[in-house]
Parts: sequence; C-alpha cells; structure tokens
Amino acid sequence: MFFVKFIVFFPLLPIAIVVIALTPIFKLRFGEIPSDRIGHFGCIIELYLCEKDKLKKKFTTFDFFCFSKNICNYQIKRFWERKLNILPMRFVSGIIFWLNILPYGNKNNIFSLGNELENFNFFMHKDIKNILDKSKKHYEFSKKEINFSRKLAEKKKINLKKKTVILYVRDNKYFAKYHKNIDQNRLSSKNVNLKTYEKSIKFLINKGYQVIRVGKYSNQKIKLKSNLYFDLTNEKDTFEILQLYLISISKFIIGSNSGIMYLSSFVFRKPCYITNHIPHGFFYIESRNLMINFKKIFSLKKKKILNLSEIYHNNLFFDERSQEIKKNYCKIIDQNSNEIEANLKLFLRKVENNFLKNKIEINLEKKFLDNFNNILKKNYFRKNTYGLFKGCFGIQYLKKNQYLFK
Repeated sequence: MFFVKFIVFFPLLPIAIVVIALTPIFKLRFGEIPSDRIGHFGCIIELYLCEKDKLKKKFTTFDFFCFSKNICNYQIKRFWERKLNILPMRFVSGIIFWLNILPYGNKNNIFSLGNELENFNFFMHKDIKNILDKSKKHYEFSKKEINFSRKLAEKKKINLKKKTVILYVRDNKYFAKYHKNIDQNRLSSKNVNLKTYEKSIKFLINKGYQVIRVGKYSNQKIKLKSNLYFDLTNEKDTFEILQLYLISISKFIIGSNSGIMYLSSFVFRKPCYITNHIPHGFFYIESRNLMINFKKIFSLKKKKILNLSEIYHNNLFFDERSQEIKKNYCKIIDQNSNEIEANLKLFLRKVENNFLKNKIEINLEKKFLDNFNNILKKNYFRKNTYGLFKGCFGIQYLKKNQYLFK
C-alpha cells in the first residue's frame, strides 16, 4: 500500500516541499477530518474552531482540510464547509502523505500535534482547556435549511412551538449496517434497553414536553399512546437535517453514551444527561452541560458490585470492551427505569435552575473526585486527558452509588 501511495502521490512531492520551506514566513497546514463517526466529525472541528477563535497568532497560518472517504452526516458536512477551507480529498491526503515522511513536515499536519497525549486528546475531542462553555457556537443553518426542516417537522406532525426533549438510545443496528469492519460484540456493552427509558418519557410528556427519539436506524421500539412521542430513527427523510435541527431547538438531551450525545453538547451546547456510561475512567465532564451516570460492573466470582478501585485493578477502568468484561468474570448492570427517571427529575431541575449545586451535592462530588483522582494518578497518560470537572453526576445518583467512593 505504501508503494502504491508513493507512486500515486509523487506529483505532489514538490508542493509538499514548498509548503515546508514556506513555514518560517507563513504556515500552510493540512488535515483530513474523520467524518465517518458523528462524535469525532462534530466535536473535533467544534473544538478546533473554539481554539482558533482564541488563538493569538505569532505568524500567519492557513489551514486546509478534506473529509474522509465516508461521510456519516451530510448536514454536519455542510456546517463545516461554511467554516473551513475544504479541498479535494486526494490532494490533501497526498500532501499529508509527504508531510508525514519529510523532515519537519509534521508541523504542517493539523492533526499531528507532536506527542501521543496531545494527539489522543485532539482525536478524542477532550476539552482539557474547558473552552466550550466560554466560546461561541459555530454551526449555522441556512434559511433554506430551516424552512425545509420546519416543513419536515410539520409533515411528521411535530409541534415546533412545544417544549422539546431529545432522546437517543444506542443499539447495534447502526454499527451493523455502516461499520461492518468493527467487531459488533466489542462495543455491545454500551448498548441499552429502550424500555428502561419509557417511564422517563411518560414523565416528560406529563410535564408538557414532547419527546423525540433520534438516531440513524434502531432495532428497538416502544408503543406509547401519545401524540407527544416521536421515533425518527428508521425514517429516511429525517436522518440528518431535521434531527439536527430538532436538537438545536431542544431544551435538553437524554440518552446513552454515544457520539450524538457529545455532538449535542459540543456543537449545539445543549444540556445532556448521559445515562449508563461505561467505562468509568474515561468520560466527558469538562462542560457544565453534562451530567453522567455509570453502569455498574458485577463480579460473578465475588458476587458483588465492584467498587471503583476494584474496577481499576481488574483492568476495566478505561476499557468498555465486552470481551474484557467477560474475561474478568464480570457482567454489566444497567440503570433501571426507576433510577433513570429519578435522576432525570433532578437533571430537569438543574436545567431550570442554571445547574446550581447545593452543599450536600458538592461534598459528595468531592468525595467521588478525590477517589477518582487518586486512582487516575496511577496512570500518567490518562490523568492528563481531563480538564476541570465542570459537569455533575447528580446528588441522587451519588447518594445511591457508594461504590464510587471506595
């Protein structure tokens, strides 16, 4: 493959040499946007644009991008085409090929930051500088797109004047259809049961919200006798533009650990209640818009729920792979309907009260974070993948999950 690329991209070698030679005068940088997964596609570029807004340039820099071969969402693609310099993929990929080979070329590669930790944080869109809450949003719907979305909503009998909550529940249908190269069992631990969200949906409807389930394909369905619940997951004409538009006008998002949740938080700055998160050692908490609850890990040998330290010593702290959990003779316990509903009620109050925390919650959170950070200190790399913890876990959740403090 290397020799094929060498031959195909050889005509671009002189351009790459010029690019590197010009760096002391002005820097030309190139990057291929990972556009096949919605979380990376949305969040990496949003953080990049936030950083760019705040950057004090010592010399002129011009950045050029291309998209990856596969585009997971064409509406996000349109957002970034309005904000970035986009060039043909073959040209940018060819320049990057030579930048990765030539001396000093890595300085002209946008996604090559010089060391493994920075590259990891960049690719995993970790907001370690806590800039999201202080930065402007960068997405823009055109008037034409807004009008089109409103017509689609009207067609689906969605009332855009009604208070809206977005629901996203992960299952394996999307990955089975679009990412067949990925081991389907590997990330099955992140899947959840839609039925456990039914009580929460009914609660929100009783509170005057309409609940709209989004996502690209799903295996699970629930039947509710209500004109305030909509499931758009298997409707082709609402895959992208309408779903993103609905997220943009929603009050908040509730769902499971997935790229679309972080897209909602990062790109649209929406409050997100992320249920059933796994793993325990890697999550996104650098924005006040985020509230996270975890799945539990039950030891079949010890016949008990593992505490945080035990999860670390079983090498499951940073690892959500189903096969590793089974290898350790463990199983996952999801949050049940009552837990999700109880914590949702508290999250709704947080959204309505500007995310204020009382003293009890602050003390419980400190107790958890002290334990968490003591464990994290054992791993130099991972402890540098967090900024300040600005989000929350919820007072009800912390009270009822003492395993987090040990």
